[in-house]
Amino acid sequence: MTELLATIQRRGWAVVPLGDAPMDRLARPWALVEALLGMPAVLLEVQPIRAVPGGRSFASSMVDTPLHTDSQHWRARPPELQLTACVRAADTRGESVLLDGHALLDAISRDDPQLHDALLGTPRCQSFVFGEVLGPTAALRGGRFVLTHSPRPAADDAIAARLAHAIARSPAEVVALRAGEALLLDNHRVLHGRRGFDDPRRELLRVLAWLDVPLGPAPSWAARAREVHATLDAALCDDSAEVRRSFGLEDRGELDLRTRVVAAMLAGAAPGLLAQRYAVPEPELYRWRDAMLESARVGPLPELPSHGSACAHALARLAAKPPHG
Repeated sequence: MTELLATIQRRGWAVVPLGDAPMDRLARPWALVEALLGMPAVLLEVQPIRAVPGGRSFASSMVDTPLHTDSQHWRARPPELQLTACVRAADTRGESVLLDGHALLDAISRDDPQLHDALLGTPRCQSFVFGEVLGPTAALRGGRFVLTHSPRPAADDAIAARLAHAIARSPAEVVALRAGEALLLDNHRVLHGRRGFDDPRRELLRVLAWLDVPLGPAPSWAARAREVHATLDAALCDDSAEVRRSFGLEDRGELDLRTRVVAAMLAGAAPGLLAQRYAVPEPELYRWRDAMLESARVGPLPELPSHGSACAHALARLAAKPPHG
């Protein structure tokens, strides 16, 4: 285990310098993640974070960003790792704000057992820019123990209101990244936000990485999450794959070698490196890529489930018979 990975497992996050050529390393995010963690990513999502005129998202504006998790799903779970690299810091403010979700849940367990029970046992609909995430706030999702928290919960969400009070009482850490530094955090555990700023030249690069293994140990609530997960799995066994994945219930098996390699290629991994690692000639790698992309041309995709359709019906059924495990 690398020293960096040990630090992330202990407290949920770490800051590292990217060395003398940070932009060169950021140009190869797949290799960067592997070099830092000692393990390759399965899938990456890369996004520049900078203010633009008229920007409406947190990533494209300069406003305060409430604590949240990055919860876009692939294979029924959000990415294990969030890596945020600083290209240029703001002149003032713009610091990252971090809160250890495991410590937060442990404190809630002591101070408000009823809320703790609701966070683990009551399915909710949480809205994000990318769509909706359904299920308990702290849950087993795609084989990982995940804390999900929207930066903008619904006004009528009673659990969110009570959780907001607990968060306000919890000590957060403030991290001021300098140019050439990167913040790595366990995205299944750590809530993160940002202080507002006034410098439009501020620029970060965010890398979200799905990994083969979790970044940290199982939380104190793991056994309860497994029980609730099993109950949800049974209650939603006849629902569509899309609905089940919205609740963190995975229906697909592990990725085969071809899929893993093509995903790595599309994420920026050097074909020569992949050919050497997996003992597959480079021309064959490109044949795999072309065949996989061609097979994806299957016509129109099914309509996304939304609040008010299949997912809403599933939530209503679960509300009538809560999955307390």
